[in-house]
Amino acid sequence: MTNRFLGTSLIALLFLLPDATAPAHAQAKKASIDKKVDQIEVKKIGAVSETIGKAPWNNAYELQTDHFIVHIDIPEKEGIEVARKLEYLLLVMADVFQLDMSKWKGKKNCYLFNDINKFREVRDRIKGPQQAVHGYATDSMLICYVRGRGYGNLYWTYLHEGCHLNFNAIFGSQRYNSNYWAIEGIACYMGSLKTKPDGSFAFGEEDHKMLKKAYEGYGSKIAEMISWGYDQFVFRSDRGTYYVVGYGACHYFFNAEGGKHKTKFGQYIKLVHSGQAKPGSFKEVTGMEPSQAQEAIVKHVSQIP
Repeated sequence: MTNRFLGTSLIALLFLLPDATAPAHAQAKKASIDKKVDQIEVKKIGAVSETIGKAPWNNAYELQTDHFIVHIDIPEKEGIEVARKLEYLLLVMADVFQLDMSKWKGKKNCYLFNDINKFREVRDRIKGPQQAVHGYATDSMLICYVRGRGYGNLYWTYLHEGCHLNFNAIFGSQRYNSNYWAIEGIACYMGSLKTKPDGSFAFGEEDHKMLKKAYEGYGSKIAEMISWGYDQFVFRSDRGTYYVVGYGACHYFFNAEGGKHKTKFGQYIKLVHSGQAKPGSFKEVTGMEPSQAQEAIVKHVSQIP
């Protein structure tokens, strides 16, 4: 989840490609994702003895990439893979959504814990949001149980929170009065990223049993969900199911009908993260009535392998 108070294949995702007039930073990001995951440079800085909030921390160490400082306590080989995926996710998002990377300031701190109880201890010590079950992100930091998986293993929590961090760092932490589903839905979808044998990434290729089950009872609620703000979405006992519903909607917009909805949906996602979306923004940007989208999304999810 993102904290408002604090702020299919990779090729198929590249729907907002820079043209000859694109800013230099955007063209650079396009070139950089041609790297394989294992080509992302990760530097080991050394041991870490304390968490944020000054709690003692055993077996922890610091890694750095171009954009992140990763404090982590899992075996080093796994830790390096996590750091690479966080960096690569940012490169992919910068290209997919044409993010203005000139707005990215400094390296962002990530605190990733092998033990969920350690995450909870630190979350409470620094007065983080209690509704953050496995992790949360601000515009400068993420804190997470690194082995956490979201609802039916649809996504990795640290990548979900990494998506929040990336958008927050570019757009700032906003107060979302409507369209909040898109904040969590896109983070769930981006958090489903997996590494293919050739070192590239794929999205939306997880086990979709829980997704299909969720849609049996909640598919008819998509149109209503679209206009909800933060409070309506987050402070629900069944919000976890709506995360899954949002994932399914994003899967539709990225993949259905040969990707015809990708560009407009990308524009909608950026509008929502900017904090400027209004109740009617979904129709205005995507060109679809919420009820029309609901019907199409439910059909798409029923046909996902």
